[in-house]
Amino acid sequence: MAIYKENNGPTGTLQEIKSYLFQNNELLRYMFSNLDPEDNYSVDALQKYIERDQKIAQLVFDVNGLNISLGNLEIKTETTFKIMDGQIQMKVSKGDVTDQLNSELLIDEKMIKLTTGHFLITAKNFTVDAAGNATFSGTIRGATIIGGSINIGDGIFEVDTDGSVQLGDFYVSANASNIFASNDGNFKLTMKKNSGDGKYYPQLEMNGLSSRGTMTFYNGQITGAYCISADYFDGDVANKSSYFYDIYLGKSWWGGDGVTETVQTLWERVDDLSDQSAKENIYDIDQDEALKFLLGTRPVTFQYKKDGQWSAGMIAQEVDALQDQLEIYYPLVGLETRSGKYRIEYKNFIPLLISSVKNLQQQIEEMKGEAYVS
Repeated sequence: MAIYKENNGPTGTLQEIKSYLFQNNELLRYMFSNLDPEDNYSVDALQKYIERDQKIAQLVFDVNGLNISLGNLEIKTETTFKIMDGQIQMKVSKGDVTDQLNSELLIDEKMIKLTTGHFLITAKNFTVDAAGNATFSGTIRGATIIGGSINIGDGIFEVDTDGSVQLGDFYVSANASNIFASNDGNFKLTMKKNSGDGKYYPQLEMNGLSSRGTMTFYNGQITGAYCISADYFDGDVANKSSYFYDIYLGKSWWGGDGVTETVQTLWERVDDLSDQSAKENIYDIDQDEALKFLLGTRPVTFQYKKDGQWSAGMIAQEVDALQDQLEIYYPLVGLETRSGKYRIEYKNFIPLLISSVKNLQQQIEEMKGEAYVS
């Protein structure tokens, strides 16, 4: 700290006056060469101002607070730091007034306000780059995000700038199209406008295998070309047919016919198919071929693996092989497309049995005639 010691005024000769002035000059030289902030201190304030070339530094500390500023006139930068009663301000600016860039931080008892061109954060659990992309870990609670997009888990949960959401394998629209759909297109839930009352109702579309088309649920109805399958039930909407256990219905229940139809009604449907007007390419069954075929079959009894139920009949593969062997082809064996298993059309055996009985009766008549002649 520089201290100035006052000397008594000059008295006496000229030489004494010169000596006094020289002594005061040395004291002033020493004092100014050893100045520090305390040398600029008064009861009210501490101030310091330094200007060197194009650079300016200023310090003001008084009852109003602390103000530190640094400026560079050459590169047009200014940095200030202020501590005032209940407030802290920091500001960095560069450029002229017309094209100035600023970063400013203001802290008071109510908020922290940051104004800047680009906001960057680098932390272990939170980063923000110059483009505004944020990466974080942890949980966000009670927050509202406006604008931009969100990507969590590398696309597992993604919100686009238009508000649409990608949730795993599903997509949710945000453009008033009311769509919730899978990415592969096999599942789609939309809101469809009803032409009657003008209101929107949910419509569900599901795709099956390519051969089964699309099933659509809307307004309590099932529409579209699709097959419904269960362990004991298979319905083909497009062809209006259904199977229930071993019973085949010409129309599916949603087409107007109920499963509660009586057996008599079902038989009447079968009888309707015997009408001559519904048939063409009508040929007589060869009685010898029919008898030869029936004699080659192997009637058996068996149990179903599914429920252990005993039954009687024949093996479909054996019947099919016998027809190949005899080169006789009747519509006796079919293939279930829904299960891939063979079935026997036992009702088609009836005409063969009738032809075989007629054959045997004819042989009996011939044998009676030969015995009468002899």
